[in-house]
Amino acid sequence: MKINKIDLGQAVQILANLGVIAGIVFLGLELQTNNELLDSQSRQARVNGARQLNAAIYNGETGLGDIVVKAKSGAQLTAEEAIRLDRYLSSVLLDWEFWYWDYADGVLNEQELRYRGWSRLYYDVLPPRIAEIWETMRAGSDPTFVEFMEENVVNR
Repeated sequence: MKINKIDLGQAVQILANLGVIAGIVFLGLELQTNNELLDSQSRQARVNGARQLNAAIYNGETGLGDIVVKAKSGAQLTAEEAIRLDRYLSSVLLDWEFWYWDYADGVLNEQELRYRGWSRLYYDVLPPRIAEIWETMRAGSDPTFVEFMEENVVNR
């Protein structure tokens, strides 16, 4: 009879341990699902940010597209136009830094980062203007981001 009590106690303990293991497995699956959802939300936020930056140029009401065209032609910008253009370019560089951190944290892979396109904007759209903005911003940026930018965008 004593053997049966020990077997029953062991059985209960084994079942309890299996319940704990099942709970851990379930928690792991929930965490994986949650991480996938967060990754998706992060990608959507980056896409929305890119859309907003593009909308600022392509929306005729903002006039930013006209400012970019004017700056590319070498015409003198008014003080207001210069401020608007500089803020836009600062926003672009700041977005790149946030995207870089997602890449550094493993949220993005190299293909998703799309940093090769950054060089085109840096050199083809307004190289002198964005270079000036970069020089101002780089002093306050994290050294690893500065190194990445210098190697992959600025000194391509």
